[in-house]
Amino acid sequence: MEKCSMSKEYKFILLGFNLCICFFVMGTFICYEHFSIDDYSIYFYGGSDALHDISSNLRPVNGSLYYLVNAMGINVVKSQKFIGIALIILLAWMITIISVEIIDIVQIGNDLKKIIFVNSGALLFLLN
Repeated sequence: MEKCSMSKEYKFILLGFNLCICFFVMGTFICYEHFSIDDYSIYFYGGSDALHDISSNLRPVNGSLYYLVNAMGINVVKSQKFIGIALIILLAWMITIISVEIIDIVQIGNDLKKIIFVNSGALLFLLN
């Protein structure tokens, strides 16, 4: 059986489309700084809040990430725009990879309607 894969041009168009959609949906978090109670304690107390997250709040993954990022000298509150942009790009890339893998498994090829259908499902799944 001949493998029917998606063209490289369509993959780049799909990535660009997903980047635009992700920036429209999640861009609010980049344009306007937003703060929570955790952000104030991280901003003023640094790494001690990470240990508090691990011990008291039962959020070991969140606390461990805060601790690791703080150990590298990065304040997540001051760097939230850069981190937000990086996460949106990563999210768009993940959506594109999932869509392309499904398209290759189902052997859709370059059928635009089916590509849009598969990509819409991946967008709804990850942006929900």
